[in-house]
Amino acid sequence: MIVDPSALPTPVAKVAARLNVVGPESSADTFLLSTYLAEVAIKTIATAFYAGLLDKAPDYAYRMAYELVRADGLGSWEQAIRQSTTLPYASYFGPDFSQALEWITRRRTRVEDEWCKDGLNAASEVLRELGVELEASRGDTVRTLVTALVQIRNKTKAHGAVGPDFFASINAPYIRAVSSLVTNCPIFSWTWVHLSRRQEGDSLRGVLLQGAEPRYMKNAEFEGLSSPTGGVCFTIGQTRKVFPCAHLIRTTLECREFYFPNGGFSQSGLCESVDYGSGLTEKSDFSAFLRVPAPLPKSETHGLDSIEVQSNVFGNLPALKEAYVHRPILEQELEERVFDKNHAIITLHGNGGVGKTYLALAVAHKITQANSPRFESVMWISGRDVDLRATGPQLVKPAVLKLEDISKKYGDLFGGKGTVEDFASILQGLPTDTHPGTLFIFDNFETMENVRDLHRFLDTYTQLPNKVLITSRERAFKADYPIEVRGMERAEATEMMRKIGQDLGIESLLTTTTQDAIYEYTKGHAYVMRVVVGEMAKEGRYVPPSQIMSSRIDIVNAVFERSFTKMSEGARLLFLAVSNWKSRISELALVVVLGQRGIDVEAGLEECLRLSLIQREDLQDGQPCYSAPQLARVFGRKKLEGDPDRLVIQEDLDTLRKFGVINESGGQETQRSQILRFVNWIRAEARNSDSKKTEKLDSLLETIATFWPDGWLELANFREQVSGTPESIDAALRRAVEECPNRKEVWLERARFAQLMGNEATRIASLVSAVDAAPNDVSLVRDVAIQLAKYINDHLHDIPQARRGVYLASVRSHMVKLTEELDANGFGRLAWLFLLEGDRQNSKLYAEMGLRKDSYNEHCHKILDRLQG
Repeated sequence: MIVDPSALPTPVAKVAARLNVVGPESSADTFLLSTYLAEVAIKTIATAFYAGLLDKAPDYAYRMAYELVRADGLGSWEQAIRQSTTLPYASYFGPDFSQALEWITRRRTRVEDEWCKDGLNAASEVLRELGVELEASRGDTVRTLVTALVQIRNKTKAHGAVGPDFFASINAPYIRAVSSLVTNCPIFSWTWVHLSRRQEGDSLRGVLLQGAEPRYMKNAEFEGLSSPTGGVCFTIGQTRKVFPCAHLIRTTLECREFYFPNGGFSQSGLCESVDYGSGLTEKSDFSAFLRVPAPLPKSETHGLDSIEVQSNVFGNLPALKEAYVHRPILEQELEERVFDKNHAIITLHGNGGVGKTYLALAVAHKITQANSPRFESVMWISGRDVDLRATGPQLVKPAVLKLEDISKKYGDLFGGKGTVEDFASILQGLPTDTHPGTLFIFDNFETMENVRDLHRFLDTYTQLPNKVLITSRERAFKADYPIEVRGMERAEATEMMRKIGQDLGIESLLTTTTQDAIYEYTKGHAYVMRVVVGEMAKEGRYVPPSQIMSSRIDIVNAVFERSFTKMSEGARLLFLAVSNWKSRISELALVVVLGQRGIDVEAGLEECLRLSLIQREDLQDGQPCYSAPQLARVFGRKKLEGDPDRLVIQEDLDTLRKFGVINESGGQETQRSQILRFVNWIRAEARNSDSKKTEKLDSLLETIATFWPDGWLELANFREQVSGTPESIDAALRRAVEECPNRKEVWLERARFAQLMGNEATRIASLVSAVDAAPNDVSLVRDVAIQLAKYINDHLHDIPQARRGVYLASVRSHMVKLTEELDANGFGRLAWLFLLEGDRQNSKLYAEMGLRKDSYNEHCHKILDRLQG
């Protein structure tokens, strides 16, 4: 069996069953049915997302279906999947769809994601055989796999011409690629049904669409469901909410065939439909989608469509709002960078809605007003596809999407060929050019296609005096000069709230206390402050910002969703941990706990910082700690609910709590105080732990020691506490003395353990090193001296003379410096060391000095007697 159809929705299961009958033979039939299976799977997935949008975003859903019923190829269905799972569409899906959205958008980097990597590798193998490379290199995601299957379909529409050798070569990897999508899709595990009204009454009649043979449902199975229109639909999990699909999937009461739109849409609303289970086609009525959807509006910051004289330069800058609040510090920094002669590319980066666009626009207008302008012309290039309005995110039409669009736009505005080659030469400028150059401003750069390739193009060809200014939610490029845009300063925020309050007529509500509360919660985030004040105007009273934003998830998604979908696996887990932590958290704590999962914590933190999802601060000792803005915490809590690693992250959060909470002021908190608190918890936890838990605690403590040298001694003590092996304890002590050679305590601990193990050589060597670490500790030096002397005396014939000399000379030299503090016994021990070294003269000298301290000291008398024979 190639694909098990028993758990699949019937439209998909029927095709899988046909493929199983044909078998994985190297034939055209196998290839054709594999293609049908890919098509029906992709169309079913797209239909599911369409159904999810119907309730909260019917206009978006209509626009999506309008394109699908007219689609003459599978590419439109793939585009519908990609578009519906990105902003602003994705923000309208309820929590039921969180797993499906995560499944299709998440980068696949973990061991359990091998099925996706295998599917992509198999699809790439097929494409290479067709002489093409996989398009849209956006990482290992299911969306990329869908794109690959669409490319294969488009390249093999005339599959009969490729011949039997082709099928023999690619059928096996093609089946692997298709089956990896079909067998791992969570959408296919939902409950798919066909509902209709019985002729004899208002009661429902249900057919369960699972497996190749659908069956009638018992009344109890669909109790509580309702479907005014009937037809194919699905429910998710235990919810009884029905998501209708009948607009795009047609069937009869018997549910034998399932027809999907397949192109050929006519003016009368008829469209060819295909049943992939049988290969039959028919004309179906889709006149419900005759109305042309309203065109998307231009964004609020769409550039002018023609070049005008703007103050003293040529440009197409959109107007700057009168309500714009100037941000002097950021504007000055940006202006200096635009005017310098060093950086060809400058990037303003920060969260969505934080004010990057209007900051760039304000500085650009200021540049145009200079008496001697730095630039001859300014070109505004907008990729904005969503306007963040006070009422919520609004889909808008971007002016450009890719490099070809930008090149054509330049040609339309300034005159020229409008080709990529021509645009590249404009960026470079000609050696004979004497004009002061052009400033190119790319707004919402992250929304454009293949942004890395586009940035590489700009970096390669842009030469001074031309300059490029980018606004983006992501700071991911090394070659540019970055300026981070965060929340407004307090005075700036106050001015902004005052202006909004005046416009809305609620100045009396915006008291100093109210403004303080809004600023504290939003951290000066311009868009969120605008939303909060707008909601207060609706209510006619003060509403806590946390209460407002908890109910405006669409706003929260609009600010963070695009950045979140770009994150790597490690960065995603780090963000979810930090955003679900109520205070600040030290970098070491993150490294210790999340590092156990194999996460590159430092790289993940850097990525989160680039995306402005977290912020860095310092503990009292200067060590880094991190926190998420309040709004990011709202987003992070929502994302954690539907994350497949939720239980793992919650377990990590529980472990992170053992480091203690860092309050907002930081207080006297240091990295050391956090570590000691965590180590004490480990010690206490070890008292009643099984072997598995002990192993984890050991691993945590060893990770701490890697970053905190004192931790090796703690690890050795822990291993003794839990009866670890002598080898593991000795290894920890060895690392302790290597990392802390100047701490006598670690040497004394190693000496103690060596004595316990009967390793006298290591014990004495450790004691000598302890003296080297604390040469002014009279008591230590005196005690080690007697133990060393006894050891040397007992092993005169076993220890090489060179080693004896090193040991004796080291301790003896430290002891000589302490003669003023030695008592008679101390002098006697020093005299003995000299005697063992063969220095009879100094041995006599110090024995006599000892007797001057105590004329009856027996140790000094014995040494003198020995010297006299």
